[in-house]
Amino acid sequence: MVVLIIFMCPLYISYTCCQLLGGVAIIKLMKLQANEATSRGFTLIELLIVLAIGGLLAGAVGPAISRFPSGSQLDEVAGDLAQTLALARARSVAGLANSTHGVFLERNSGVPDRYILFRGGSYTTRDPLFDEVAIIRDSIELTAALVGDATEMIFASYSGSPNVTGTITLTHSTGGGRTLRVNDLGFVNTE
Repeated sequence: MVVLIIFMCPLYISYTCCQLLGGVAIIKLMKLQANEATSRGFTLIELLIVLAIGGLLAGAVGPAISRFPSGSQLDEVAGDLAQTLALARARSVAGLANSTHGVFLERNSGVPDRYILFRGGSYTTRDPLFDEVAIIRDSIELTAALVGDATEMIFASYSGSPNVTGTITLTHSTGGGRTLRVNDLGFVNTE
């Protein structure tokens, strides 16, 4: 009951004022509402200025945003390849299955490049049942600059030293690249 009186009181007061002042109060109230309605919007010039500023910002920020996916894709693929090389080395050092382990780098034209973690003395004499294949995205190209133009890197049992050293470069089609460098001990550095 109290709540109803509190909400109804302003209505009653405004109704009483309108009765006392007559039609003059109603006309002034209508003019006030009309003025508020016209002053609430934006002018066409204000809207055009905002759209122009938005267009300039989009033009300036657009190229930076378009390079972001390529950099993150390169980081992902480079990280995965570095982990695969480290895993092959770790398996060889541990003497897993009394075998050496390596990574085969396969460049393909027309289809995505890939790399394969394998068990065995070489990729041709490996046991294919234990292959772990990783396919590289279409937009990323794999280039290896290993000693003797080798396409596989095999890590020696227990020492983990690789049969070849060199660099592996990943290049994105929209620009940018990452380089992995394998040293004499078999450790991988990403540049």
